[in-house]
Amino acid sequence: MSADPFVGEIILVPYNFVPRGWAICNGQLLSIAQYQALFSLLGTTYGGDGVRTFALPNLVNRFALGVNTNAQLGQAAGNNSTTILANNLPPHNHVIAAQTVSAAVTFTPQASSAGGNTSSPTDAIWANANDTTTGGTLDTFAQNVAQPVNMKAIQGSAQVTIPLQTTSNTGSGQPINITNPYLGLYYIISLEGIYPSRQ
Repeated sequence: MSADPFVGEIILVPYNFVPRGWAICNGQLLSIAQYQALFSLLGTTYGGDGVRTFALPNLVNRFALGVNTNAQLGQAAGNNSTTILANNLPPHNHVIAAQTVSAAVTFTPQASSAGGNTSSPTDAIWANANDTTTGGTLDTFAQNVAQPVNMKAIQGSAQVTIPLQTTSNTGSGQPINITNPYLGLYYIISLEGIYPSRQ
């Protein structure tokens, strides 16, 4: 700590009290009338109404960042945690391997007790074969039957292949702590001292 600090100079200290002539950088409001020199340097960059009060920089739970195009003087930003969205994830999928399973199946075919009226199975059911002329085709199917009858049920087993597919979404979207490793110290600002001259 300099014996003659500049007005508005900010330093870190490792002890739990604030030296005379300094204040903690916690965003507190100060009287313009009482600290005119400091107000002339800070203005309302960090808060205050600019008539009676102005605010000190608030560095509680924050670190200082050099001013750049994305971080202007007095601009505060950032969070201690964040929630990852789908657009933040790398492209990926969850694969279910193709597999074959066995399943028991039962089906009951229908038939007509009346004589067949067509030799084509399209849109037809089984029927008694009708006699035809010598050398002709037997009509073993029937179409447009009003009351078909059920034949004896047929049972068996079949193998079903489950195609490759993806799963549904998972996770609960809990925020992730992104706080940098830290060591707690006090940022303090000089309320009085040498008024800095511009270059």
